[in-house]
Amino acid sequence: MSFVTVKLSGVSASIGAFEHMKNATRNRIVRKSATAGTQPQLVAARRSNAFRNRLGLLRKSFGKKVRTYKSGITVGVVGPRRGFRSTGRLIRWNQTEIIDPVRYAHLVEHGHGGPRPASPKRFMKQAFNHSRGQATDRFSSKFSVEVMAEAAKAAAKAIAAAGRP
Repeated sequence: MSFVTVKLSGVSASIGAFEHMKNATRNRIVRKSATAGTQPQLVAARRSNAFRNRLGLLRKSFGKKVRTYKSGITVGVVGPRRGFRSTGRLIRWNQTEIIDPVRYAHLVEHGHGGPRPASPKRFMKQAFNHSRGQATDRFSSKFSVEVMAEAAKAAAKAIAAAGRP
């Protein structure tokens, strides 16, 4: 698993405004930013040619999900989606079988032993390394835009409240 801790630089005005916001607003901003930040990795994973894709299911199943935990940590996950099932035909026995890419994606990524071993095809790690800079740029730009929009909204709300008798 690959982790990125984003250290924002050049957005000090945004960070100052961000620190004075409610937790719900903060979480919403970070979720939108994380969604924007995971998009380059998703695109890079779908374009990866590190593995042979017989039925096309693994590549089609890639998706992203952003999760915020109660502790306040927000995580963006890119990988095969659960429940992305399809029926495939086994050539050897001429039978149909339900194929779920979640069940074999880790075997493609890390390889496996056994009677017919396969070497690792690092498609997710390759996508992560390829898109790391672009992902942090997208995260920080989306973060700045969202924080400034929320700060402007809060300022307009304060002015409207001050104008009331």
